[in-house]
Amino acid sequence: MKAYCHATTYIFPRFEPELWLQSIQRYRITVSLQALTYHGVNSLGIDGAYCPTDCCAPRESMSSVIPTLRHYTHTAPTQHPAVDKYDVSSLNRWACGAAPLGNDLIDMVEKRTKIPVRGGYGMTETTCIISVAILDVNKPGSVGKLIPNMSAKLVDGELFIKGPNIMKGYLRNPRADMETFTDDGWMRTGDVCRFDEDGDLYIVDRVKEVSMW
Repeated sequence: MKAYCHATTYIFPRFEPELWLQSIQRYRITVSLQALTYHGVNSLGIDGAYCPTDCCAPRESMSSVIPTLRHYTHTAPTQHPAVDKYDVSSLNRWACGAAPLGNDLIDMVEKRTKIPVRGGYGMTETTCIISVAILDVNKPGSVGKLIPNMSAKLVDGELFIKGPNIMKGYLRNPRADMETFTDDGWMRTGDVCRFDEDGDLYIVDRVKEVSMW
């Protein structure tokens, strides 16, 4: 996606709050992407020019970080003292994905930094995002609308998806393919979801656990 958005990528060896905040200040980053996980830590930043899904607006620069959920909750940008040392006013949003971010934590981030938080949703199997919340729509807990060319339906609450960005299958694992794909080509995400009246997506629960990283 970074290449499609004509983006320069900054890759950091690990998540360090001060390095992250220094980079936002130095490169005047306008969107910071947090992929929250319970496992590995990594980080990168991208300097974006254009994105048709509005996950990155024209002439934006972006920073992506992947701290552990616990690390993120207790360090940045809610409670870490370094937040007050750096100028992050170039940001127009904090973007979050990979794990649910509670509304209480969203409120803490927004009140401290005066910068809105927006969510997104994706899977390794979809090669990128499935849905993304745009800046102009503020719905706490939502991961936004489906990206272009993506189709979805709910089957007993579970989200099934189709789209050109979905993988063809697992490498030498036909059993996993059978468990994941229906006969007519829908992919089971394993996520229990709902759509609101505007078509915005919410992740409610997990049908099955997945291995991350």
